[in-house]
Amino acid sequence: MKQISNKFSKFNFNKGKVILNEKNNTAWFNQIAIAELYCVSQQRASKILKELKEDKLICTTNSCIIGEGSKATVFYDIESVKYVGIKTRSNVGIEVQKEVIQLSEEYRKKGMIVDSNRADPGKLIDKTIETYQKKGHSTEWIIQRLKTIGYRKELGDKLKEAGIKDKEYGIITNTLYKAWSGLTARGYRDLKRLKKKDNLRDHFTTPELICTEVSESVTKYLMDLEKPTGFRDCNKVAINGGEVAYNLKRDIELRTGKNVVTENNNLLR
Repeated sequence: MKQISNKFSKFNFNKGKVILNEKNNTAWFNQIAIAELYCVSQQRASKILKELKEDKLICTTNSCIIGEGSKATVFYDIESVKYVGIKTRSNVGIEVQKEVIQLSEEYRKKGMIVDSNRADPGKLIDKTIETYQKKGHSTEWIIQRLKTIGYRKELGDKLKEAGIKDKEYGIITNTLYKAWSGLTARGYRDLKRLKKKDNLRDHFTTPELICTEVSESVTKYLMDLEKPTGFRDCNKVAINGGEVAYNLKRDIELRTGKNVVTENNNLLR
């Protein structure tokens, strides 16, 4: 590996932020470089990379570690950089994103990129199921968890089409949680005693996942019908979608005599 000096030299990266694999001439970026490319904070870049990993858009083949111990640094391939650009939903860095996508396509045409996620999605799903099984989750829970991942992505795409920006997306997510559960995402995490690194939905019970799925799928359906644009209209639709899930939650509780929203978590699995 050596410091890259051609395609992205105009960004004046300090030594070690972007490296070049001399074997196949591909560029690899660390988190600082990615943040600088899209003019976002390192914290924001870190959060997006974490979300991409959770959504299985970045896997082990998309990153490598250079160095050892405290000096070890994770570098990401051009596909990862492209996905980060898409998720920033910001006009800042659009020209950079175009350049990244162009370079990505160049690599792909030359056979330098093997997109394992798209090549065989079945293997990716099998690996995800296997991971959850090792944590002791039931088949019923795993199926429901995978469904929530799908519905969340569909709703996210629909909100993006409606002009929703990154911070607004987080507010709408809280609107949905609050509408059906009475808690924001942070409140829910506090209830379940989760740390920052823990994925909230991985600690939901099956009924909690079902209500989450209904809130997001109904909101997406209503958006298809009403075609809202902008934050205010989309947030109103989210409230309506969340209320449908609230009615389901209340019905479940009346029939079972048990609360849907619980402090239970999977930290001991």
